[in-house]
Amino acid sequence: MELFEIESIRKEIAKGPEFYTIQEAADILKVHYMTIYRLVNAGDIDASMVAGCWRIPSIALTNYLESRHPFNMPDRD
Repeated sequence: MELFEIESIRKEIAKGPEFYTIQEAADILKVHYMTIYRLVNAGDIDASMVAGCWRIPSIALTNYLESRHPFNMPDRD
């Protein structure tokens, strides 16, 4: 992901609702909803089950995005 893409995604998350469904999070990150579902089940993205549906806090999406940014990844020497 290019830096400008990450910034535009951050802005979209910031102006959106406080919580997202799995499908909404997938749409923002431009991935399949099953990818988000797997990340939630693996604990890579924080989420809570509310009335039988997963709800993902906007800060959890931002944290996941920032944790996956190449500048935050360990060097592979």
